[in-house]
Amino acid sequence: AKQGLAAVKSGGDTALLSQLDEVIKDSLGNSQTYKQRGFYRMNHGDSVGAFEDFSIAIQLDSIDSESYYYRGKLSVAKKNWAEAENDYSSAISLEDFNASYYLARGQGRYLSGKLEEALADFTLTVANDPANPTGYYHRGITFQRMKRIQEACPELLKAIELGMEEAQAVWEIVCKD
Repeated sequence: AKQGLAAVKSGGDTALLSQLDEVIKDSLGNSQTYKQRGFYRMNHGDSVGAFEDFSIAIQLDSIDSESYYYRGKLSVAKKNWAEAENDYSSAISLEDFNASYYLARGQGRYLSGKLEEALADFTLTVANDPANPTGYYHRGITFQRMKRIQEACPELLKAIELGMEEAQAVWEIVCKD
């Protein structure tokens, strides 16, 4: 399944989509087949079809955290914050050490204005993956948005130190004296 998702992510292949459609049409599809097709559709602009596929994948295998995660991404794109948060929280409940899930839920919370909750998720992102600059960056911009500049600047510097170039521009705007 992960190989199939990797092939889809790297640009995919229309033959793969045809194969997935055929397997599903023949009633041989399982949760992984629907998840793969959902991933393909998501990456090729069919968010409605992707959402349906991830929902079916969840019905067939309710303990596959990735299907919740991907469906959450689609909900964020539609600005359906509550639905996204529910899906991300379901993914986290199944795989509570996955920093990507906390980051995604935090980003959704940030975009919806739930800054304290977003900050908590970004803190958990850092706790689960301290070498990833993204958690520090998002914690920094959240502190900045909360007007807590003294706390924002060290976070942005840590993101820069860990190699995140985008953090440099933000640091120069927010922190440079």
